[in-house]
Amino acid sequence: VSAGSIIATPTIDVAAIPPGDPNLPNIENLRGLNFVGFEIEPHCSGGRFATIEYYAQSRNNPVYAIDDESAIKIDGKGLEVVSEGKWKLYS
Repeated sequence: VSAGSIIATPTIDVAAIPPGDPNLPNIENLRGLNFVGFEIEPHCSGGRFATIEYYAQSRNNPVYAIDDESAIKIDGKGLEVVSEGKWKLYS
């Protein structure tokens, strides 16, 4: 689900933040499908929130950092964070 969440955003740049996934095939086009107007960092915990906060400062889109107890629900009524854990919105 995490890769599917990331690809739905405007860019997949967040996946490369260390210790993220290395770009082994040297993909140059890191655009996502742009289904939503924000980026997302799934599986976020501990000090990773500070890393994503720093990353978000250089982004044009808001960035959600969510842990494994959180999800983002989007329907005809809008966006809602559903969580029993920790999440942050950096905009």
